[in-house]
Amino acid sequence: MTALDIVRTALFFVGYLIIFFSVLPLIKSDYWFVRVFDYPRSQKFWINTFLLACFLFFARFENIHDLIFIGILVLNGIYLLTLIWDYTPFASKQMKKSSNENLDSIKIFIANVLQDNRNSDLCTKAIKRYDPDIILLVETDDQWKQDLESCLDGYPYRVLQPQSDTYGMLLFSRLEIMKHSVRHLVEPEIPSITADIKTESGKEFRMYCLHPKPPVPGESETSTERDAEILIVGKEAKNCKRPVIVAGDLNDVAWSYTTNLFLKVSELMDPRIGRGFFSTFHANYWLLRWPLDHVFCSSHFYLKKLKRLPSIGSDHFPIFIEVSLAERELKENVEEKKEADAGDHVLAEEKIEAAT
Repeated sequence: MTALDIVRTALFFVGYLIIFFSVLPLIKSDYWFVRVFDYPRSQKFWINTFLLACFLFFARFENIHDLIFIGILVLNGIYLLTLIWDYTPFASKQMKKSSNENLDSIKIFIANVLQDNRNSDLCTKAIKRYDPDIILLVETDDQWKQDLESCLDGYPYRVLQPQSDTYGMLLFSRLEIMKHSVRHLVEPEIPSITADIKTESGKEFRMYCLHPKPPVPGESETSTERDAEILIVGKEAKNCKRPVIVAGDLNDVAWSYTTNLFLKVSELMDPRIGRGFFSTFHANYWLLRWPLDHVFCSSHFYLKKLKRLPSIGSDHFPIFIEVSLAERELKENVEEKKEADAGDHVLAEEKIEAAT
C-alpha cells in the first residue's frame, strides 16, 4: 500500500466517522451516548470542511466511490451548517436592541463557579467590575455561600440553596425579590429557583434559575430528566402573565433539539441568535467549547449588552447580559418568536411524562 493509499484510507475512515456522529443525534433516544453528540456540532462542521478540502486534493475523480464520498461530505457540511446557522452573525437577530434609555435596565451575571474552585476572589472581582443587579451562581456549596455572603452586602435580596453535590444555587439581587420558591421539579436533589422581582420603577418580572443534570456517565445515563425540567419551565414561562427570564447552566447546547423545542414551547428569545455562540464550556480547552450557560427572555425585553466574561478559575466562563424591560411585548421581538405546533406540544408532554 502506497503512502497515498494510506492517506486516502485515513480520510475515508475519519470522514465516515464524522458523518456517523453527525446523524446519530437524529435518533430520538435520550441515552447519553446519543445526546452527547448534540454538543460538538460546530466542531463537526469544521472537521467535515477540513476533511472535504483535504480529500479534494487526493480524490480520484474517475472513481465513483470518491465522488459519492465527496457528495456525502458536502451534504453533511450543509446539514451541520443549518444546525448552527442561527448562532452565527449572518442569521437574523431574534432579540432586538434598543437605544431607548428611558426603559428599566437589568444587568445579570451568571456563572457556574465549579464547586471545587476555591478562588472566590476572581468571581467577586468580576462581579464588582460588571456591577450586575442580579447574580446567579451554580455549583455552590456552603464554602461558596460563606465566601460570597460577606462580599456581596450590596445585594440584600437573596435566595441561597448551597449543596455539596455540585447542584447548589445562590441568587443575589439588589432589586426587590417579592416572592420566591426553591423547587425540585423532577429530581428531589436538583433544585431550581423561581423568583418574582421588581425593578426600581416598579415593573415586575419572573426569573427561573436552572441547573439540571447533564446526560453523561456518573450523572445521568439519559437526558430524560434534564429535558423534562427544561420543558416544564418552558410551559410555565409561556403561561406566565409577567415578563420572564430563564437563566442558568442548562447542561444543553443552544442548538440542540431540546433547546429548540424549549424555545418553541416557551416562545422566549435567545439573545445569541444572530450574534454568535458565546461558548462558555470548557474554559480550559478551546477546541472543546460550546454554549452550555444560557439566558432566555420573553419578548418584553430589549438586549443592551451580551458578553462572555474572562475566566474565574472555573471550567465555565461567566455570562453577563444587560436588558431593557418595556411595558408590553415588543412587536419586533414577537415577529421573531419560534412557535410550537401540535406535534411539538405532544412531544414536550411525552418528555415531561417520561421523567415525572
